[in-house]
Amino acid sequence: MKIRCMLNVLGKPREFVKEVMEKKLEKIKRERKVYSSQLFEPKKVGRSFYSVLMEVETEVKDFTDLVSFILDYVPVNIEILEEENLNFEVADFQSGVNDLITRIQEYEEGIRAFSASTKILSDRLRQILQQKNDKNEKRKKRGKKSNSG
Repeated sequence: MKIRCMLNVLGKPREFVKEVMEKKLEKIKRERKVYSSQLFEPKKVGRSFYSVLMEVETEVKDFTDLVSFILDYVPVNIEILEEENLNFEVADFQSGVNDLITRIQEYEEGIRAFSASTKILSDRLRQILQQKNDKNEKRKKRGKKSNSG
């Protein structure tokens, strides 16, 4: 099944986003046939970020492969070319949906781990700042005592 998709990378600096997109294209070419690709110049987004788009025409074997492509490359959109109707076996559909579910669960686990790490770091930073404030308060009190004495 031939598809055309748009991929997007957002980040900084300008050279980095272009390099990331070029590496994505190299990876796609290693994995599957690429009929055409067009890498657009990065555009400034907001104050300091850049966005780069790339259009790619490639091929996927079946529905499961399409889902894998979507999950691996997270395209902005996909257009299915040269197909009027899609017919696939239930097993193929189930496999694609199960891959989707597995990946969503992996993302959820990653988000939970990141959230827990962020909370731990935030709590630790709060402790460090409190200790620093306590030390400053003690210094101020000692300074007042020696000035008044």
